[in-house]
Amino acid sequence: MKAIEILEKAHDSSEPLVAPVRLDLSITGACNTDCPYCWQTDHTNVGNLTLENLSTVIKDLCSWRPPWAIDITGGEPTIWKGFIEFVSLCRDKGIHNILVNTNAIKIANKNYAKKIIEAGVTTFGVSIDTLNPEKHLELRRFPFSKMQKALDNLYELKKTHKFGVSLNAVLSKLVTPEEVAAVKDYANDQGFGFFCQAVHLGPAVDKYRLSEQERDDRDRVLTWREESYHGDKNLKKVQNTDKFSRETHPLQKPGGRCFKAFTTLKIVINGDVRVCWNGPAPIGNILRQPILEIWKGAEAKRAREYIKNNKCSCLFDCDIYESLGLERITEKVMAKHGTDY
Repeated sequence: MKAIEILEKAHDSSEPLVAPVRLDLSITGACNTDCPYCWQTDHTNVGNLTLENLSTVIKDLCSWRPPWAIDITGGEPTIWKGFIEFVSLCRDKGIHNILVNTNAIKIANKNYAKKIIEAGVTTFGVSIDTLNPEKHLELRRFPFSKMQKALDNLYELKKTHKFGVSLNAVLSKLVTPEEVAAVKDYANDQGFGFFCQAVHLGPAVDKYRLSEQERDDRDRVLTWREESYHGDKNLKKVQNTDKFSRETHPLQKPGGRCFKAFTTLKIVINGDVRVCWNGPAPIGNILRQPILEIWKGAEAKRAREYIKNNKCSCLFDCDIYESLGLERITEKVMAKHGTDY
């Protein structure tokens, strides 16, 4: 059975027919900076996740079949106690892609950057909105010289280690379309990837949020740089989606199916488990239930029904991009383990 066939069967039955192929983990709310539009509003909130309880989650998931990818975010993941040990565990248990989203402050220390690469990090998502030092300081609250040092470290380490880098920009009123394009061009020159999304949450969202016209202006200056897609057609689909309307959403069109609830788990700092950041309510909590019990439970089935009935409202760039890639990574898991379920 092909991946699309089993995912469509899971979608139509609302049953967990495959092991989760993607785990998104908001590992801490704590951070070593204070970006004004961060969705984590309390940057001192460490949360309830520990190396011990997360190790149990990883071991349980991998006892069925290791997810293809884990996407670790925060807060700032690199300051979480036990981060390096956790990355090593994920690698040792067979998780193929270990992505860490970071402000890159700690990556400015080349020895630390090398250490976490050798522990198992396969991709860095570096949060950077502009190459303008003054605007960077306003938006990211630390000197651009430190960001430049981190980027130089990653560029040099890529010569001796195998890992990926994506520069991830938040689009805001402060950063002009041309400045966004400059970040993308810099990424291309360095052999890095690039992704962008608009201001969505945070205490200063009203100050920085884009109007529809402003978002169109930024999309327009990026769209013609076709070479930066590196053959990834899903990036182009996200680029061409109207973020202010569901009408162009590729998964809301007739026949469209979102497979998030049938492939993906998301864990937040208090232990709650969701299937989508912007979708239905939590389906359980890892501090009270084993993760596979949650995945196969009644609340998870209700969440699948919710998504199947198109009640979701996600128009956030990364949510759309993630959904579009789930069939592909399910195929990779099936091929790697020689299974058709």
